[in-house]
Amino acid sequence: MGGPKGLNKTTNNKIPKTTKTMEQILKQKDLTAIEKLILIDMQLFPQILIYNKMSAEIAASIGVKQKDIKIALNTLEEKGVIKTSVGYRTRTTQLTQEFKKIIKND
Repeated sequence: MGGPKGLNKTTNNKIPKTTKTMEQILKQKDLTAIEKLILIDMQLFPQILIYNKMSAEIAASIGVKQKDIKIALNTLEEKGVIKTSVGYRTRTTQLTQEFKKIIKND
C-alpha cells in the first residue's frame, strides 16, 4: 500500500532552488573561497528576511577571521556581486540583480 506514511509520493526528484543556486555560486571562477562561503551563507539565510548579519556573525558562521570577512564583503561589492549598506552596528547585504542573472543562466 504505497510507501511509509508521511512520504510524498510525487517527489519528481527536483533539486531545490537554493541547492541549484549554491552549485552555481561554487562554479564561479572569479570568486575566492571566502567570497563563495559568504554568498552561500546568504542563501541559507531565511529568504523572507533581510540578510543583516554583522561581519563578526558571518565570520563565526563560516569559521574565518572577521578581518577577512570585511575584505571579502568589500571585494564582492567592488565586483558588483552584492550591495551592502552599513550603519551604526548594522549591515544589510543583498545580491545584485546582475549577479542573480549570472548564476541563474550558468
